[in-house]
Amino acid sequence: MNYEKNFNLLLNNDLLHTITMLASAKGISVFAEIESILTQHFSKPELVGITDLVGTEITDHQLQDDGLVKLHGVLYFYQLVDTKRYRHETYVVADVTDQKVYLVAKGEYYAGN
Repeated sequence: MNYEKNFNLLLNNDLLHTITMLASAKGISVFAEIESILTQHFSKPELVGITDLVGTEITDHQLQDDGLVKLHGVLYFYQLVDTKRYRHETYVVADVTDQKVYLVAKGEYYAGN
C-alpha cells in the first residue's frame, strides 16, 4: 500500500543549499533529492551499507583522471559538486547512488553540517 501525504519541511539555508547543489548535479528536482534522501534513510537493511560512505574524506590524489575513485575496494564514478578539482584539496562524500559518489569540498561540507 502506498499512501501519499503532504507535509511542510523547514530546512536551514546551508542544508537547503547543499540539497540544491546535489539535485542540480544529478539533474533532478530538489523535491526528488529530498525524497531520495528519505528513501535511503528508511531503506531495507541490505541497502544501508552504501550510505555509510557519506562523510568519507577523500584527498585529490585518490581521484583518478578517468572519473573513478576507489572506496573500500569498490570503484565508483565521482562527480564534484559546486567545485573544481584542485591539487592537495580534500573532498567529502555528500551523497551516494548505486555507482556514483557526489563530492563537495571539505570546507563546504562541514559548513553545511
